[in-house]
Amino acid sequence: MIEYGINSIGPEAQIFEPVTLGFPSRDKMQKTSFTGTTIGKNSVIRSGTILYCDVIAGDFFQTGHNVVIREETRMGDRVSIGTATVIDGHTTIG
Repeated sequence: MIEYGINSIGPEAQIFEPVTLGFPSRDKMQKTSFTGTTIGKNSVIRSGTILYCDVIAGDFFQTGHNVVIREETRMGDRVSIGTATVIDGHTTIG
C-alpha cells in the first residue's frame, strides 16, 4: 500500500494491493503533513484503487477494482463504488 498524508483505517478493513491512500491534491503536493483518507470499519478496498486526500468513507464501504476517488469526497456507511469508477471529487454519496 502506498500512503500519503495521515490516513485512518477502521478495524477489520480489508485492503488488497496495490492501493494508494491519501494521494495529494494539487494544492497539497508540496506539503509534508495533511489529512489523508479515512476508511470505516469492515470496509473492502480492492486492488488498483486510488483514494485521494480528504476522502472519508463510512463503515462497510467497498470498491471494485481500479477505482479513483478524488479529494473532498464523503461517502456514508454501506456505500459501494463499482469497478473502474472515477469520482472527480467534492462529492457526497450516501
